[in-house]
Amino acid sequence: MRRIALLAVLLAVGLRVGAQSARISAWDSVGRILHVDGEVRGDYVRHALPRRDVAVSVAGVRLATALSGDGWVGLHGTPDRATLLGDVVVLPSELSAFERALLAGGLAFTSVHSRLVGETPHLVYVHVLGRGAATTLAAGLDRALASTGIVRPPIPEPSRRVTADTATVFRVLGERGAANGDVVSIVTELLPGHVIVRGDTLSAALASSSVFNLQFLSAGRVLVVGDVMAGERQLEPVIRALVQGGLTVTAVHLQLAEDIPRVVSTHFFGDGPPDAMLAALRAAMDAARTGARRPSLSPQGRRPR
Repeated sequence: MRRIALLAVLLAVGLRVGAQSARISAWDSVGRILHVDGEVRGDYVRHALPRRDVAVSVAGVRLATALSGDGWVGLHGTPDRATLLGDVVVLPSELSAFERALLAGGLAFTSVHSRLVGETPHLVYVHVLGRGAATTLAAGLDRALASTGIVRPPIPEPSRRVTADTATVFRVLGERGAANGDVVSIVTELLPGHVIVRGDTLSAALASSSVFNLQFLSAGRVLVVGDVMAGERQLEPVIRALVQGGLTVTAVHLQLAEDIPRVVSTHFFGDGPPDAMLAALRAAMDAARTGARRPSLSPQGRRPR
């Protein structure tokens, strides 16, 4: 009896290990299909799609990729039932072919917009969304990406000595982030809790993270690009804080489709003194947090697995 019990335990463990290995193999397959390695970020896997092949300038200033072309996609769920969403950066000449290829591959897009002001060349940002088997989604996206000039695997970002005033940025915004050379990047969750999309529960990290990128040109000038994710009730106060603080709102759109709560993304661009730009960002962050509520799970809502 003991021997039979031991064999049963070993079989159960083996099945669990086998299932786990199969899941890992499936996510690895997604990376191979996309030609981009995935990075686990909490409850989802992120694949970077930066446009380092395009040199983008605003008013004669070369923008860091973090400000101009930081495309990405993330996958959440299980290998046989995954949700894919993200932001792909394309040139106007690539847009039509990319949209057609997305739809032909079984994916959708929820928003198409600009993010900068007066950039050369002009860039277009396409928010992609898909549901289904992870490898099927990856194959559809791979064919769409092949219609663009996005380099895969990505061109590595060289590490540079930090010259940006990170101490001031982190202190004023009340958030810490990453820095490389003259660029500071902060990712934060201003809308608390999860987001439910057609019964699937997505974390704020994937579905509603706000991103701020700052490029310090001198002690008295910084470029700021990013987006504030907030609820519908917070939209007007967020826009007011950004514009009155000296930033330009470049796009406002719904982030997903059939999401609970509704997540609204407000994109902005700024060029000015660091103290003024940081004050505007902090005001927008405070406006996004005011009155924000954590949603309760609907009966069909599921926790991420």
